[in-house]
Amino acid sequence: MAVAVTLAAGALVAATRPPSQALVSAAGGAYTAGCVYAYGKEVGPGDYVTVLRAVLLAHVAGFVLVRPDGVQRYTAGSAFVLSALLDAVDGAVARRYGGTELGDMLDVEVDGVATLTGSVVGVVHGWLPTVYVGVGLARYAFLAGLKAHSVLFSQDAPGLSRSLTRNLLSVLQTGVIALAILPVVRGEVTRILGYVAMAPFLLWFFRDWLVACGRYNYPERGD
Repeated sequence: MAVAVTLAAGALVAATRPPSQALVSAAGGAYTAGCVYAYGKEVGPGDYVTVLRAVLLAHVAGFVLVRPDGVQRYTAGSAFVLSALLDAVDGAVARRYGGTELGDMLDVEVDGVATLTGSVVGVVHGWLPTVYVGVGLARYAFLAGLKAHSVLFSQDAPGLSRSLTRNLLSVLQTGVIALAILPVVRGEVTRILGYVAMAPFLLWFFRDWLVACGRYNYPERGD
């Protein structure tokens, strides 16, 4: 059922696009459908909300190849913002009705894809500085670094504790990307905001990598 909903929504998005946009949107929908299929034995109500987030991001991703202008830019920005707002909804639904393995995996993946998609769209069209793509790639560089550390030192990295600072920095990136995509602030301003927001974000990711690899310890304060 979840796979069918994902594919149908992806097809609806793609059908309203030029071929280049449709290809990117369809790829995003197919990836999400694959994730749902892999964990499809257990699908909860919150997972459908997360799938909706992925479909909205597939719409945004279509504008990597085609510059959104006028109404299109508003729809792309609105889709990104709505996807971000639904991040709180899927968690609340999962807590109310019970989470699933699919939800745990898909929520993290969609969060990463959201930042990557938004940052690339902003950079490609000049609304964010080129180096800001590092924000979108940070999670994947972090995971690659943990994997490399595990292989080189034959040591699995421990999990990270929750961090208010990490969450606030992530919310800050979401806000900057939304301002960049929506035609409400001049590109000169959003590019400056991009530089300002990315510096502490990337430094905190590096700090988290050091902590996860056992290279840096800090007191558990719920920071």
